[in-house]
Amino acid sequence: MNDIEKQIVNVSNQIAPSQIFTIARKNKHKVIGTEAIFDFIARLKGIENLDLESLLERELDDICYNWYVRWKDEMIDGASGELLDYEEVLGQFKDIIPKVKFGKRDAYNRALSKAKTAYPPKEADVFSSKKYRLLISLCYWLQQGQKDTPFFLTGKLAGEACGISQNRGAHMLRELLSKKILLIAEKGTTHLAARYWYGFVPVSTVEDLQTSRNSNEEI
Repeated sequence: MNDIEKQIVNVSNQIAPSQIFTIARKNKHKVIGTEAIFDFIARLKGIENLDLESLLERELDDICYNWYVRWKDEMIDGASGELLDYEEVLGQFKDIIPKVKFGKRDAYNRALSKAKTAYPPKEADVFSSKKYRLLISLCYWLQQGQKDTPFFLTGKLAGEACGISQNRGAHMLRELLSKKILLIAEKGTTHLAARYWYGFVPVSTVEDLQTSRNSNEEI
């Protein structure tokens, strides 16, 4: 068992779903909802060098199954009071994975900690503002953590990192986009934060980026 596998086992055993469950008002049964699964995935995404989105179907199945077996007696549906079957839990698990923006505090906090202590990357030289330089450093370290996949960042978290409002944080992100320090990988929605690439990417639009990727795949 390698180090990442050991960390997955530790995360699976760390927090009982009953500690995350909400209580249904009508029948007072414990509810799995999505809270416990969301929390489990967030803790998995806090494991360094583990990219859930890149795992094979069977690998995701193994992770979810081992967690389910460990806690299955607590997986109670609030509406019926019945134990949830594995297929339902697995379906929720796979559906929620892309919706979890950060590992449980770890990924964002690690990046922010490094941004505050390390010298800013060269892209920050275009700004004299300490807030912009900090935000650029944060984005740099978030990208380092994600490696070759885009990272999530909200205007709210950008603002919190710089000690300003959500609106000002969002404005600063747009400014970094205008200077091509960031590139939009996926636009945000009301329920999901935007995803960004960090760095000077030699294409001007998301469509060009996708065309470039497709061309590379065909070579």
